[in-house]
Amino acid sequence: MSSGRHQARYELTPGTQVEFVDEGGVIRLLVRRRVPVSDPVAGFGLVKVKRTKTGNQRRLSQFDSADLLKQRRRKI
Repeated sequence: MSSGRHQARYELTPGTQVEFVDEGGVIRLLVRRRVPVSDPVAGFGLVKVKRTKTGNQRRLSQFDSADLLKQRRRKI
C-alpha cells in the first residue's frame, strides 16, 4: 500500500501526531492528535506595513519584523 493511500485511509495530515505500538509482533497505529488541513493562502495579508512618507512602495528587502516589535514595546 502506498503512503498516499495510508494518509487518506487514516486521515493523516501534516502535523498529525501518531504513535506506533508493537503488540506481540503486530504493529498498531494510534492517531493521538489530528490537525485540520490548513490553507496557505489564509496567512497572506497578516502583516500590513504603511507606505513610506514619500508614498513609494515598500520592498520586502526593506522590511524588518523586529522593528515592528520595537515600536509596540515603546508604546506600552
